[in-house]
Amino acid sequence: MQPNAQPDAGTPAPVTPSSKPGPVVVSVHEEERKPTSKWLILLVFVVVGGVGYWLWTKQVAIDRAAAQVRAGVRTATVQTGRLERSLRISGITAAEKFNSLIAPQIRGNRSGRGRSGFNLAGMDQASVASLPALGGGGGASSSGGSAAAAGAASSLTSSGGTAARSFGGSGATKAASSRVSSGSSGSANRSTASASSGSSSSLGSDGLGSTSSQLNGVLGGGGGGGDFNLVLQNLVKPGSMVRKGQTVAEFDRQFMLTRLDDYNATVATAKAQLAQQKANLELARYTHNQNIEKAKAALDKAKLDMRTIPVLSQIDAERARLSLEEATAQYQQQLAEGKFIDAQEKAQLKYAELEFKALEMELRRAEQNAERMISKATIDGMTVMQNIFRGSEFAQIQEGDQLYPGQFFMQVVDPNSMIINAVVNQVDGERLRMGQKARIRFDAYPGLEVPAHIVSIAAVPKSGGMRATYVREIPVLLRIDKMDPRIIPDLSCSVDVVLAEDAEATIAPLAGVFEDERTGKKFVYVKQGEAWNRREIEVGLESYLVASVKGLKTGEVIALDKPPADNKG
Repeated sequence: MQPNAQPDAGTPAPVTPSSKPGPVVVSVHEEERKPTSKWLILLVFVVVGGVGYWLWTKQVAIDRAAAQVRAGVRTATVQTGRLERSLRISGITAAEKFNSLIAPQIRGNRSGRGRSGFNLAGMDQASVASLPALGGGGGASSSGGSAAAAGAASSLTSSGGTAARSFGGSGATKAASSRVSSGSSGSANRSTASASSGSSSSLGSDGLGSTSSQLNGVLGGGGGGGDFNLVLQNLVKPGSMVRKGQTVAEFDRQFMLTRLDDYNATVATAKAQLAQQKANLELARYTHNQNIEKAKAALDKAKLDMRTIPVLSQIDAERARLSLEEATAQYQQQLAEGKFIDAQEKAQLKYAELEFKALEMELRRAEQNAERMISKATIDGMTVMQNIFRGSEFAQIQEGDQLYPGQFFMQVVDPNSMIINAVVNQVDGERLRMGQKARIRFDAYPGLEVPAHIVSIAAVPKSGGMRATYVREIPVLLRIDKMDPRIIPDLSCSVDVVLAEDAEATIAPLAGVFEDERTGKKFVYVKQGEAWNRREIEVGLESYLVASVKGLKTGEVIALDKPPADNKG
């Protein structure tokens, strides 16, 4: 046996007597070994694998959240503050206190009757000819009496104008007493009348010449024309401030002032003529009484002459009887005519008084018209001019424009009493209440915002206009609480009426509030680290853009869009 040879593993080593006893290797069977180390190794492998899987899933979630953030999801921060629900309507500014000025209503006689050449006596020349003759006996004496009456009337007319109403009583008395024919006087009257008519035809009806009737149209005379034209002559500038009582507009008054002067002169002349006519009527009444006395005296004389019949011849006796009959008839005629003459005198005097009152009325109308053609402000405020069609364009009223009576051409408004005339859809009308607060923003001034409140809501909507309108609008009136000098009438504006409000609300944008299609509950995506966490919330007061929510805290960030992983659309 070689010394370096290794003993066989299956044969026991030989025991020598000189060697000491040592450890002995005992063979153990496989089934008798303990399983502790095996299960421990398995458990370690499971734990390591679970930790690895957890780390892998966490890394996947982090990578997914990072991918979502990198995808550009819009975000918003939850805030705490005041929240309002409002309704926006449109309106126009206007003044609550204003004075509307209109073109004056010019009244009066357009024909110009009585303006010039008016004569109370001239109106009644025809009535003189119709007066009864107050004397005359027999055929020749009667005609002579009428002529004498006409002659007396002509003489009174030449001396006093209105004395033509003296009725010719004295002439008839002379004819009855003297029995002298007055044919020459009648022919003289006819020649005078013909001369007068000739003069009238050469000078015109008003004594101003044959072409005077054509001047009225040019000078604004009696035919109306320029007297009643309303042409703006002086006008304040639009937007200027005026004081109460200040003249703001004046129409051309030249022709109206001329008309006023004419009526002043006519009334003064007519007043003098009326007084003279009253005196002449008293004179005519006194003359008629004298005629009665003369006729009675003639009757008494005829009765005395009848006593001399025994000593008179047959012809003179017959003549005395005829004189008595004539004197009796004349006396009876004078007595009978007295009541008719009195009635005619009263009627003519009443007619003259009425004509005089008509002249005075026209004078007052002319005075009022002249005053109306000057427009004055009744309040302190600012002038606002209206528009008018000038040719083919719609422009603002200015000096030189001719207006029609009653046309609205200007307003004087109080700038400290501005209101808003707005309209609201009939669907939203039931949401408005009296006293609700509002904010006014103006299209002309984007940075201007003033507070207001509702003061009036119409009970019925506005009419539909020329065609059928199925969606009507309800007028709403708002009063501005804080004025600004830039606010003037007729500015367009938007009105935000506050329907509800919450002073301390947790506010989140409505764009970040989503609704579950199955449950109908509201939820948001809250950012936590690099990921989005879905959270259910309760929505309270809403506006057009934001809402009051419960379940969120101030400062949390929510997504305004669904993250890509949760976006099923």
